[in-house]
Amino acid sequence: MGMRTLAANRRARRALGLATAAVTLAAVPGPGRAEDVNVTANTNSGLNLDNFAGSTVRVFPSVTVANTGTLIGTSFSGVAATTRAWILTNDGTIDAQLGNGIRFQLGGTVNNNGVIDSGFQGVALTGAGGTVNNAAGALIDAGSNGIFINNGAGMVTNAGTIRSTLEAVTLRAGGTVINQAGGLIEGISTPNVVTINGGTTRVVVNDGIIRNTNTNAGQFPAGAKASYGARTWQLFGEAGYTLTAGTLALEPFAGLAYVSVAADGFSETGGAAALTGRGRSKSLVFSTLGLRAATRFALSDTKTLTLRGALGWRHAFGAVVPETDLAFNSPANSPFGVAGVPVARDSLALDAGAALALGARMRVGFTYSGQIAARAHSHRLALQATVRF
Repeated sequence: MGMRTLAANRRARRALGLATAAVTLAAVPGPGRAEDVNVTANTNSGLNLDNFAGSTVRVFPSVTVANTGTLIGTSFSGVAATTRAWILTNDGTIDAQLGNGIRFQLGGTVNNNGVIDSGFQGVALTGAGGTVNNAAGALIDAGSNGIFINNGAGMVTNAGTIRSTLEAVTLRAGGTVINQAGGLIEGISTPNVVTINGGTTRVVVNDGIIRNTNTNAGQFPAGAKASYGARTWQLFGEAGYTLTAGTLALEPFAGLAYVSVAADGFSETGGAAALTGRGRSKSLVFSTLGLRAATRFALSDTKTLTLRGALGWRHAFGAVVPETDLAFNSPANSPFGVAGVPVARDSLALDAGAALALGARMRVGFTYSGQIAARAHSHRLALQATVRF
Protein backbone atom coordinates (compact mmCIF):
# COMPACT_ATOMS: atom_id res chain seq x y z
CA MET A 1 0.00 0.00 0.00
CA GLY A 2 2.88 2.39 0.83
CA MET A 3 4.44 2.01 -2.67
CA ARG A 4 1.06 2.57 -4.39
CA THR A 5 0.45 5.70 -2.31
CA LEU A 6 3.95 6.97 -3.09
CA ALA A 7 3.46 6.39 -6.82
CA ALA A 8 0.13 8.21 -6.70
CA ASN A 9 1.68 11.18 -4.94
CA ARG A 10 4.57 11.37 -7.40
CA ARG A 11 2.14 11.02 -10.33
CA ALA A 12 0.03 13.90 -9.01
CA ARG A 13 3.11 16.04 -8.45
CA ARG A 14 4.24 15.62 -12.07
CA ALA A 15 0.86 15.63 -13.85
CA LEU A 16 0.73 19.40 -14.31
CA GLY A 17 4.05 19.41 -16.13
CA LEU A 18 3.16 16.82 -18.80
CA ALA A 19 1.89 17.39 -22.32
CA THR A 20 -1.77 16.51 -22.79
CA ALA A 21 -1.51 14.76 -26.13
CA ALA A 22 0.79 12.15 -27.65
CA VAL A 23 2.79 13.14 -30.72
CA THR A 24 4.50 11.10 -33.40
CA LEU A 25 8.07 9.94 -32.87
CA ALA A 26 10.41 10.17 -35.82
CA ALA A 27 13.22 7.75 -36.63
CA VAL A 28 15.12 10.36 -38.62
CA PRO A 29 18.63 11.76 -38.30
CA GLY A 30 19.00 14.56 -35.76
CA PRO A 31 21.18 17.64 -36.20
CA GLY A 32 24.82 16.71 -35.81
CA ARG A 33 24.02 13.25 -34.43
CA ALA A 34 23.87 9.75 -35.91
CA GLU A 35 21.33 8.05 -33.62
CA ASP A 36 18.94 5.57 -35.21
CA VAL A 37 15.96 7.02 -33.32
CA ASN A 38 15.64 10.72 -32.46
CA VAL A 39 12.85 11.88 -30.17
CA THR A 40 12.17 15.53 -30.91
CA ALA A 41 8.58 15.97 -29.67
CA ASN A 42 6.67 15.29 -26.44
CA THR A 43 4.63 12.14 -25.90
CA ASN A 44 2.42 10.76 -23.13
CA SER A 45 2.47 7.18 -24.46
CA GLY A 46 6.04 6.19 -23.71
CA LEU A 47 8.50 4.84 -26.28
CA ASN A 48 8.60 1.17 -27.34
CA LEU A 49 11.96 0.71 -29.07
CA ASP A 50 10.92 -2.74 -30.32
CA ASN A 51 8.97 -0.82 -32.99
CA PHE A 52 12.17 0.72 -34.40
CA ALA A 53 15.26 -0.53 -36.18
CA GLY A 54 18.75 0.27 -34.93
CA SER A 55 20.41 0.37 -31.53
CA THR A 56 20.86 4.05 -30.58
CA VAL A 57 18.25 6.56 -29.42
CA ARG A 58 18.34 10.16 -28.23
CA VAL A 59 15.76 12.22 -26.36
CA PHE A 60 16.41 15.82 -27.34
CA PRO A 61 16.61 18.77 -24.92
CA SER A 62 13.27 20.22 -23.73
CA VAL A 63 11.48 17.03 -24.86
CA THR A 64 9.41 14.98 -22.38
CA VAL A 65 8.81 11.27 -22.92
CA ALA A 66 6.07 10.36 -20.45
CA ASN A 67 3.89 7.31 -19.94
CA THR A 68 0.60 8.15 -18.25
CA GLY A 69 -1.04 4.77 -18.76
CA THR A 70 0.08 3.04 -21.96
CA LEU A 71 1.04 -0.59 -21.50
CA ILE A 72 4.31 -1.39 -23.29
CA GLY A 73 4.74 -5.13 -23.18
CA THR A 74 4.13 -5.93 -19.54
CA SER A 75 4.95 -2.54 -18.01
CA PHE A 76 4.16 1.16 -18.14
CA SER A 77 7.77 2.19 -18.75
CA GLY A 78 8.82 5.51 -20.20
CA VAL A 79 11.28 3.89 -22.63
CA ALA A 80 11.31 0.11 -23.08
CA ALA A 81 13.09 -2.51 -25.20
CA THR A 82 12.86 -6.30 -25.08
CA THR A 83 14.49 -7.63 -28.26
CA ARG A 84 18.03 -6.18 -28.17
CA ALA A 85 20.35 -3.89 -26.25
CA TRP A 86 20.15 -0.15 -26.87
CA ILE A 87 22.32 2.90 -26.23
CA LEU A 88 20.11 5.75 -24.98
CA THR A 89 21.17 9.37 -24.56
CA ASN A 90 18.68 11.45 -22.61
CA ASP A 91 19.02 15.22 -22.91
CA GLY A 92 15.38 15.84 -21.97
CA THR A 93 12.94 14.32 -19.46
CA ILE A 94 11.71 10.74 -19.13
CA ASP A 95 8.71 10.50 -16.79
CA ALA A 96 6.93 7.24 -15.87
CA GLN A 97 5.06 7.37 -12.57
CA LEU A 98 3.34 4.00 -13.17
CA GLY A 99 6.45 2.03 -14.14
CA ASN A 100 10.18 2.12 -14.80
CA GLY A 101 11.70 5.20 -16.34
CA ILE A 102 13.86 3.04 -18.66
CA ARG A 103 13.59 -0.73 -18.96
CA PHE A 104 15.99 -2.61 -21.27
CA GLN A 105 15.43 -6.35 -20.88
CA LEU A 106 18.58 -7.33 -22.81
CA GLY A 107 20.88 -4.79 -21.21
CA GLY A 108 22.32 -1.67 -22.76
CA THR A 109 23.78 1.74 -21.98
CA VAL A 110 22.05 4.86 -20.62
CA ASN A 111 23.76 8.25 -20.79
CA ASN A 112 21.62 10.66 -18.79
CA ASN A 113 22.18 14.38 -19.16
CA GLY A 114 18.64 15.36 -18.19
CA VAL A 115 15.94 14.00 -15.86
CA ILE A 116 14.63 10.46 -15.37
CA ASP A 117 11.66 10.42 -12.97
CA SER A 118 9.74 7.23 -12.22
CA GLY A 119 7.39 5.71 -9.69
CA PHE A 120 9.36 2.46 -9.69
CA GLN A 121 12.89 1.76 -10.96
CA GLY A 122 14.56 4.72 -12.62
CA VAL A 123 16.80 2.65 -14.92
CA ALA A 124 16.39 -1.14 -15.13
CA LEU A 125 18.92 -3.04 -17.26
CA THR A 126 18.11 -6.73 -17.05
CA GLY A 127 19.12 -9.81 -18.97
CA ALA A 128 22.71 -8.87 -19.80
CA GLY A 129 23.97 -6.16 -17.43
CA GLY A 130 24.86 -2.72 -18.71
CA THR A 131 26.18 0.78 -18.09
CA VAL A 132 24.65 3.97 -16.69
CA ASN A 133 26.39 7.34 -16.87
CA ASN A 134 24.65 10.14 -14.95
CA ALA A 135 26.25 13.46 -15.86
CA ALA A 136 26.83 16.52 -13.67
CA GLY A 137 23.52 18.31 -13.20
CA ALA A 138 21.49 15.27 -14.27
CA LEU A 139 18.88 13.60 -12.06
CA ILE A 140 17.56 10.06 -11.64
CA ASP A 141 14.65 10.11 -9.17
CA ALA A 142 12.85 6.82 -8.50
CA GLY A 143 10.17 5.35 -6.29
CA SER A 144 12.09 2.10 -5.75
CA ASN A 145 15.60 1.43 -7.10
CA GLY A 146 17.24 4.38 -8.79
CA ILE A 147 19.37 2.02 -10.91
CA PHE A 148 18.85 -1.74 -11.06
CA ILE A 149 21.17 -4.00 -13.12
CA ASN A 150 21.21 -7.80 -13.09
CA ASN A 151 22.17 -10.91 -15.09
CA GLY A 152 25.44 -9.24 -16.00
CA ALA A 153 27.98 -6.90 -14.46
CA GLY A 154 26.94 -3.27 -14.05
CA MET A 155 28.94 -0.08 -14.40
CA VAL A 156 27.56 3.12 -12.86
CA THR A 157 29.34 6.47 -13.07
CA ASN A 158 27.64 9.38 -11.33
CA ALA A 159 28.49 13.07 -11.30
CA GLY A 160 24.89 14.24 -10.80
CA THR A 161 22.14 13.04 -8.46
CA ILE A 162 20.67 9.55 -8.04
CA ARG A 163 17.80 9.58 -5.55
CA SER A 164 15.53 6.72 -4.52
CA THR A 165 13.08 5.79 -1.79
CA LEU A 166 14.78 2.36 -1.62
CA GLU A 167 18.30 1.39 -2.71
CA ALA A 168 19.67 4.07 -5.00
CA VAL A 169 21.96 1.65 -6.89
CA THR A 170 21.54 -2.14 -7.01
CA LEU A 171 23.92 -4.37 -8.97
CA ARG A 172 22.84 -8.02 -8.68
CA ALA A 173 25.66 -9.56 -10.74
CA GLY A 174 28.62 -7.56 -9.51
CA GLY A 175 30.11 -4.43 -10.99
CA THR A 176 31.50 -1.01 -10.18
CA VAL A 177 30.00 2.22 -8.87
CA ILE A 178 32.05 5.40 -9.27
CA ASN A 179 30.59 8.44 -7.52
CA GLN A 180 32.61 11.39 -8.76
CA ALA A 181 33.30 14.70 -7.01
CA GLY A 182 30.01 16.60 -6.81
CA GLY A 183 27.98 13.41 -7.23
CA LEU A 184 25.14 12.56 -4.81
CA ILE A 185 23.71 9.07 -4.33
CA GLU A 186 20.84 9.14 -1.88
CA GLY A 187 18.46 6.53 -0.45
CA ILE A 188 15.71 6.73 2.13
CA SER A 189 13.94 3.56 3.22
CA THR A 190 16.65 0.89 3.35
CA PRO A 191 19.95 0.66 5.25
CA ASN A 192 21.92 0.09 2.03
CA VAL A 193 22.06 3.00 -0.39
CA VAL A 194 24.36 1.05 -2.75
CA THR A 195 24.19 -2.75 -2.97
CA ILE A 196 26.55 -4.89 -5.06
CA ASN A 197 26.38 -8.67 -4.80
CA GLY A 198 27.10 -11.64 -7.03
CA GLY A 199 29.63 -11.52 -9.86
CA THR A 200 33.40 -11.36 -9.43
CA THR A 201 33.86 -7.57 -9.12
CA ARG A 202 32.29 -5.48 -6.37
CA VAL A 203 33.85 -2.02 -6.18
CA VAL A 204 32.60 1.35 -4.93
CA VAL A 205 34.75 4.46 -5.47
CA ASN A 206 33.31 7.53 -3.76
CA ASP A 207 34.64 11.05 -4.24
CA GLY A 208 31.22 12.63 -3.66
CA ILE A 209 28.38 11.94 -1.20
CA ILE A 210 26.56 8.65 -0.57
CA ARG A 211 23.97 8.97 2.18
CA ASN A 212 20.76 7.68 3.71
CA THR A 213 18.37 10.52 4.55
CA ASN A 214 15.95 8.46 6.62
CA THR A 215 16.07 9.78 10.17
CA ASN A 216 15.09 6.31 11.38
CA ALA A 217 17.85 4.59 9.44
CA GLY A 218 20.46 5.16 12.14
CA GLN A 219 19.63 1.91 13.89
CA PHE A 220 23.17 0.53 13.88
CA PRO A 221 24.57 0.54 17.42
CA ALA A 222 27.71 2.57 17.83
CA GLY A 223 30.94 1.11 19.07
CA ALA A 224 31.98 -1.43 16.43
CA LYS A 225 35.52 -2.45 17.33
CA ALA A 226 38.27 -4.91 16.50
CA SER A 227 41.88 -5.55 17.41
CA TYR A 228 44.51 -6.34 14.80
CA GLY A 229 48.11 -5.59 13.92
CA ALA A 230 49.92 -4.04 10.98
CA ARG A 231 53.57 -3.89 9.97
CA THR A 232 55.59 -1.75 7.62
CA TRP A 233 59.19 -1.95 6.48
CA GLN A 234 61.33 -0.44 3.79
CA LEU A 235 64.65 -0.99 2.05
CA PHE A 236 66.34 1.89 0.29
CA GLY A 237 69.61 2.85 -1.32
CA GLU A 238 71.07 5.87 -3.04
CA ALA A 239 74.05 6.81 -5.22
CA GLY A 240 75.35 10.33 -5.75
CA TYR A 241 78.42 12.26 -6.85
CA THR A 242 79.44 15.56 -5.26
CA LEU A 243 80.86 18.45 -7.29
CA THR A 244 82.35 21.46 -5.48
CA ALA A 245 83.20 24.99 -6.52
CA GLY A 246 84.34 27.12 -3.64
CA THR A 247 81.63 27.02 -0.95
CA LEU A 248 79.02 25.62 -3.36
CA ALA A 249 78.43 21.87 -3.49
CA LEU A 250 76.25 20.13 -6.10
CA GLU A 251 75.25 16.48 -5.94
CA PRO A 252 73.31 14.65 -8.68
CA PHE A 253 71.74 11.56 -7.14
CA ALA A 254 69.57 8.52 -7.88
CA GLY A 255 67.71 6.50 -5.29
CA LEU A 256 65.50 3.42 -5.00
CA ALA A 257 63.16 2.51 -2.14
CA TYR A 258 61.05 -0.58 -1.55
CA VAL A 259 58.13 -0.04 0.85
CA SER A 260 55.84 -2.81 2.13
CA VAL A 261 52.79 -2.61 4.41
CA ALA A 262 50.97 -5.67 5.74
CA ALA A 263 47.83 -5.71 7.91
CA ASP A 264 46.14 -8.62 9.65
CA GLY A 265 42.59 -9.66 8.94
CA PHE A 266 39.94 -8.54 11.43
CA SER A 267 36.36 -9.13 12.46
CA GLU A 268 34.57 -6.34 14.30
CA THR A 269 32.00 -6.73 17.03
CA GLY A 270 29.23 -4.25 17.73
CA GLY A 271 26.10 -5.10 15.76
CA ALA A 272 24.90 -5.01 12.18
CA ALA A 273 27.41 -2.31 11.18
CA ALA A 274 30.39 -4.48 12.17
CA LEU A 275 32.74 -5.38 9.33
CA THR A 276 35.05 -8.26 8.48
CA GLY A 277 38.18 -7.78 6.43
CA ARG A 278 40.83 -10.21 5.32
CA GLY A 279 44.55 -9.68 5.70
CA ARG A 280 46.16 -7.60 3.00
CA SER A 281 49.68 -6.56 2.03
CA LYS A 282 50.79 -3.78 -0.30
CA SER A 283 54.22 -3.11 -1.77
CA LEU A 284 55.56 -0.32 -3.98
CA VAL A 285 58.94 0.65 -5.42
CA PHE A 286 59.90 4.32 -5.66
CA SER A 287 62.69 5.78 -7.76
CA THR A 288 64.01 9.31 -7.31
CA LEU A 289 66.30 11.24 -9.66
CA GLY A 290 67.40 14.71 -8.66
CA LEU A 291 69.98 17.29 -7.70
CA ARG A 292 71.06 18.62 -4.29
CA ALA A 293 72.83 21.90 -3.65
CA ALA A 294 74.37 23.42 -0.53
CA THR A 295 76.44 26.47 0.29
CA ARG A 296 77.81 28.20 3.38
CA PHE A 297 78.35 31.86 4.26
CA ALA A 298 80.58 33.14 7.05
CA LEU A 299 78.69 36.12 8.51
CA SER A 300 81.25 36.75 11.24
CA ASP A 301 83.85 34.94 13.22
CA THR A 302 81.13 33.18 15.26
CA LYS A 303 78.12 33.12 12.90
CA THR A 304 77.75 30.85 9.85
CA LEU A 305 74.70 30.51 7.58
CA THR A 306 74.17 27.24 5.70
CA LEU A 307 71.63 26.96 2.88
CA ARG A 308 70.61 23.74 1.19
CA GLY A 309 68.00 22.53 -1.28
CA ALA A 310 67.05 19.55 -3.40
CA LEU A 311 64.81 18.95 -6.41
CA GLY A 312 63.85 15.49 -7.66
CA TRP A 313 61.45 13.47 -9.79
CA ARG A 314 59.84 10.59 -7.92
CA HIS A 315 58.14 7.70 -9.74
CA ALA A 316 56.08 4.89 -8.21
CA PHE A 317 56.16 1.38 -9.70
CA GLY A 318 53.32 -1.05 -9.10
CA ALA A 319 49.60 -0.78 -8.32
CA VAL A 320 49.15 2.69 -6.84
CA VAL A 321 45.49 2.32 -5.78
CA PRO A 322 45.11 0.63 -2.36
CA GLU A 323 42.19 -1.80 -2.40
CA THR A 324 40.65 -4.22 0.03
CA ASP A 325 37.52 -6.34 0.42
CA LEU A 326 35.14 -5.86 3.33
CA ALA A 327 31.82 -7.42 4.29
CA PHE A 328 29.20 -6.78 6.94
CA ASN A 329 29.11 -9.53 9.53
CA SER A 330 25.36 -10.01 9.14
CA PRO A 331 24.45 -13.28 7.37
CA ALA A 332 24.27 -13.41 3.56
CA ASN A 333 26.22 -10.20 3.02
CA SER A 334 28.61 -10.46 0.08
CA PRO A 335 32.04 -8.78 0.18
CA PHE A 336 32.41 -5.38 -1.41
CA GLY A 337 35.52 -3.61 -2.63
CA VAL A 338 36.87 -0.42 -1.09
CA ALA A 339 39.49 1.70 -2.85
CA GLY A 340 41.59 4.27 -1.03
CA VAL A 341 43.31 7.43 -2.19
CA PRO A 342 45.87 6.48 -4.87
CA VAL A 343 49.58 7.07 -4.44
CA ALA A 344 50.83 9.60 -7.00
CA ARG A 345 52.44 7.83 -9.93
CA ASP A 346 54.77 10.79 -10.58
CA SER A 347 55.56 13.68 -8.29
CA LEU A 348 58.01 16.52 -7.77
CA ALA A 349 60.02 16.07 -4.56
CA LEU A 350 61.24 19.26 -2.90
CA ASP A 351 63.56 19.80 0.04
CA ALA A 352 65.02 23.02 1.47
CA GLY A 353 66.56 24.27 4.65
CA ALA A 354 68.59 26.97 6.35
CA ALA A 355 70.67 26.81 9.51
CA LEU A 356 72.32 29.70 11.34
CA ALA A 357 75.14 28.82 13.72
CA LEU A 358 75.29 31.37 16.56
CA GLY A 359 78.59 30.39 18.03
CA ALA A 360 79.80 26.90 18.87
CA ARG A 361 76.83 25.86 21.02
CA MET A 362 73.66 27.30 19.45
CA ARG A 363 72.02 26.76 16.09
CA VAL A 364 68.60 27.87 14.74
CA GLY A 365 66.96 27.16 11.40
CA PHE A 366 64.11 25.60 9.45
CA THR A 367 63.53 22.65 7.15
CA TYR A 368 60.91 22.20 4.42
CA SER A 369 59.94 19.07 2.52
CA GLY A 370 57.13 18.55 0.06
CA GLN A 371 55.73 16.52 -2.79
CA ILE A 372 53.63 17.96 -5.60
CA ALA A 373 51.66 15.72 -7.99
CA ALA A 374 48.93 16.37 -10.55
CA ARG A 375 46.06 15.75 -8.11
CA ALA A 376 47.63 15.87 -4.67
CA HIS A 377 50.33 17.60 -2.70
CA SER A 378 51.87 17.49 0.76
CA HIS A 379 54.07 19.98 2.61
CA ARG A 380 56.00 19.94 5.88
CA LEU A 381 57.71 22.87 7.58
CA ALA A 382 59.70 22.59 10.82
CA LEU A 383 61.50 25.18 12.92
CA GLN A 384 64.54 24.06 14.85
CA ALA A 385 66.62 25.41 17.70
CA THR A 386 69.59 23.52 19.17
CA VAL A 387 71.61 24.39 22.24
CA ARG A 388 74.60 22.29 23.34
CA PHE A 389 75.61 22.11 26.97
